[in-house]
Amino acid sequence: MYYVGVDIGGTNVKAGIIDETGKIVVKSSIPTDSDKDYKKITGDVAAQIRALADSAKIDWQEVAGVGIGCPGIITSETGVIDYTCNLGWRGVPLAAEFTARLDKPAFVSNDANVAALGEAMFGTGKDYRDVIFITLGTGVGGGVIIDNKLFEGYLSKGAELGHMVINVDGELCGCGRRGCMEAYCSATALIRDTKRAMQADKESAMWQYVGGDPEKVDGKTAFSCSKKGDGKTRNRRLHKISPRRFVEFCKYLPSAGDNSRRRSVRPGRLSCKARSEICGRAHLRRRPCSAYAYSHRHAGQRRGTCGSGVAGHEQIKGVKKAH
Repeated sequence: MYYVGVDIGGTNVKAGIIDETGKIVVKSSIPTDSDKDYKKITGDVAAQIRALADSAKIDWQEVAGVGIGCPGIITSETGVIDYTCNLGWRGVPLAAEFTARLDKPAFVSNDANVAALGEAMFGTGKDYRDVIFITLGTGVGGGVIIDNKLFEGYLSKGAELGHMVINVDGELCGCGRRGCMEAYCSATALIRDTKRAMQADKESAMWQYVGGDPEKVDGKTAFSCSKKGDGKTRNRRLHKISPRRFVEFCKYLPSAGDNSRRRSVRPGRLSCKARSEICGRAHLRRRPCSAYAYSHRHAGQRRGTCGSGVAGHEQIKGVKKAH
């Protein structure tokens, strides 16, 4: 049997068909066109899915169901999108809409949750029963796997790791609270702190890097400048400010991850997936983050589309969730 996985984003919709082993047989991406009504978007995605099956010569009768990952607040039991700011949807019966269009059972969950499920079953977490998965991008998302089951919490809203407070009365978060992980570990936070560092040192070489325009600062700026200040560059001032932003980012991230792990599951696997807007240089994140996490450890202590398909597979097989 085959399963369809759909990853709905604010910019693109990625869809794929996976087999029983979790292998993506065929996949594609189309623009979301978020200005459209949700019925038009689901119509476009349904056509995309049918085209994928045709291109791979998969008999539609061999497709067991559809799993959908979507950003926002979702009640997965009913398949309703309560609210997603990326698309401006409120009270959208997404699962029912896909079921009607594709004549297959459809299941919806938060995109970070299904990504966690895919990573736990087929990625770096496959050898662990308990996994924390953190997604880094414009915001911060997260998923929790306990005893090989997806934990969603009360009304599917219990694993918003990005809004776990790591600094009481700290930076203002987009959710309205202060001190959330997202206010320190997202691309948005990194850009904010980079701009602050530049304003504090008008001679910082980061000004040169962005051509004197602070609006050109992105998630890569501090990382790129830190790399260039590794001792091989002649411009020593380059290393004056950017590494501090870099180090602070790499301190908050593992601290928040370890905090979520100690309070949610037994020691297991902490997996972090960063999108390109964070820095585009995985090795620059990994080494300092890992070093900090290890030195401060507690004593004793490609997945979106695939994960969506896995979520559909799990629901169809009747696998229970952790509560």
